[in-house]
Amino acid sequence: MSSNYTHYFIRHAHRAPFSLNDWGHEVSITLQGQKRSREFGKQIAQSKVEVIWSSPIKRCIQTAEEIKNGIGVDIPTYQSILLGDPGFMILNPKIAEKAFQNDPLVEIIKCLLDGKSMPGFYSVTVGCDRMLRKLLENKQSNQIWISHDIHVCLLTCYIFKSQNPERMMPTFLEGLTFSFENLGVFAHFRGLRTKIDETSLRGS
Repeated sequence: MSSNYTHYFIRHAHRAPFSLNDWGHEVSITLQGQKRSREFGKQIAQSKVEVIWSSPIKRCIQTAEEIKNGIGVDIPTYQSILLGDPGFMILNPKIAEKAFQNDPLVEIIKCLLDGKSMPGFYSVTVGCDRMLRKLLENKQSNQIWISHDIHVCLLTCYIFKSQNPERMMPTFLEGLTFSFENLGVFAHFRGLRTKIDETSLRGS
């Protein structure tokens, strides 16, 4: 690579609460979420982000719009089902929905990290590799990817080989940073840094 690029893979902004057995597709970000999204945009404005990817879910789309307002540039925004509705870990949404209705989010993540077969879900390796390949396919510019807590947490645990989702659970607007450097692709999270094995993702 002759140039260095940065991708921000983050959770959406602060949202209104909703029932644990509800997908919350129509839940909006709050005034606090709008403000923090604009602040986030201002903080990274010097990064010259060229593309924003968003989950199709309302709160992620709203987060993208407020980040653009903060950056002050009308950046092209695209939606990807890998980021939500259903997301890169979901094989069959109707079947997987039962898990979200019956189990706390952290328990679902722990089961997946433990390698347990869960109806309607991809394995962690298959699911996370799907997302990483998409990131690597779009490494020629600075970008933002807006998703949900389960996706950011699972991808972080997978990359850093952690079995502790509580420790890796992102707060609002927090997530992974990917740096595409001359020496390779590196992931960063709360002071942690590791290199991504790109060869393992090719042709899989």
